[in-house]
Amino acid sequence: VLRHVLEHLRDPIATLTEVRRVIAPDGHLVLAVPNLASWQGRLSRDHWFHLDLPRHLFHFTPRSLGLALERAGFRVVGVYRRHGRLDGAWRDCVIVERLLGQAARD
Repeated sequence: VLRHVLEHLRDPIATLTEVRRVIAPDGHLVLAVPNLASWQGRLSRDHWFHLDLPRHLFHFTPRSLGLALERAGFRVVGVYRRHGRLDGAWRDCVIVERLLGQAARD
């Protein structure tokens, strides 16, 4: 489980790659990150609560998070959106698994 971790890391793809390396071949990873493409993010723009600069080094949309996960060797198998209060406190939970056959190539 990486709950609100990726956005704080200097190299989130390297971290995801390491997680993929150590996770069981049939393992799953659950992520939660703020969604830059949310209606709150789009409406608030530079004033969005979850920009949280300078603590948040990266901001993800569903597309950019999916690309990062694929690059690290994962496959998205589910997305659960949890919308909370209007202050932008909500998150996407993404469930991913290792790509089959990936370990054999590493």
